[in-house]
Amino acid sequence: MTTETLEIKADDAAELARVRKAIGRELDRRGISHRWRKSTGEAADETPRAFDFSARVAVAAPRKAARAVRGKLGTILGRAPGPDGWTYTVFIDDQEECWSLAHAELKLISPPPAKPSAGTAGHIRVKVDNKGRGHAAS
Repeated sequence: MTTETLEIKADDAAELARVRKAIGRELDRRGISHRWRKSTGEAADETPRAFDFSARVAVAAPRKAARAVRGKLGTILGRAPGPDGWTYTVFIDDQEECWSLAHAELKLISPPPAKPSAGTAGHIRVKVDNKGRGHAAS
């Protein structure tokens, strides 16, 4: 048996419920067992708390493969828990590219910016045509 964890981040509980329901239906259709539980933000008890999405980090990677980005600043775009702790997708500012880096290879510089209060966030709907072009939708 293989087990995998998926982290879903949603702006509100209703959106999260819709996503969870859609994923559940697809898993049921394929005959894949699943269960939902609220995330604690920890991959395991011994694992440090995950950096939040959009947090600013500095790369302190000791491995040779990441030598090109050591000391650079970046932003957390994604994360996934694994057997060795959290792994992050980090957008490196200077190089304008993303790297997959372990928790131990990063140093938190600043937490993510505060979310705008309700009513101040600008949202638009985009309709995508069959050629993949996006257009503002009402």
